[in-house]
Amino acid sequence: MFRASIVEAADRCCGRKVVDACRGGNARTRWWTPVVRDAVRLKKESYQALLACGTPEAADRYWQAKWSAATAVAEAKTQAWEEFGEAMENDFRMALKRFWTTIRRLRKGKPCTVNTVYSGDSVLLTSTRDVVDRWKE
Repeated sequence: MFRASIVEAADRCCGRKVVDACRGGNARTRWWTPVVRDAVRLKKESYQALLACGTPEAADRYWQAKWSAATAVAEAKTQAWEEFGEAMENDFRMALKRFWTTIRRLRKGKPCTVNTVYSGDSVLLTSTRDVVDRWKE
């Protein structure tokens, strides 16, 4: 609650800029399915429970959820690559375009957010020190 109010006040005061796929909060990958999302959510909840109580049972639940999430991610990625390969085989006219589009996207790297804020006189601050100093104001 406290953090949310601080972030909201900073957003109103300084503004915010978010870049690329992180905009909606959903990854733009074929393997990020509801099954994977639920497994990762369960892992996060188990981790929070482990931090809260620290019992051996909570640790066991966390390790089991962690293993389950890793398995779900691996299976989903494997299935996504298999579907990509099948699409490449079946649609030979668009195969080259699809292949090189995928290669370019992979070479580009992971999209990330740029942590920037606007200063009081509407100048975009990008360095960490300037952003922290602006938040201190």
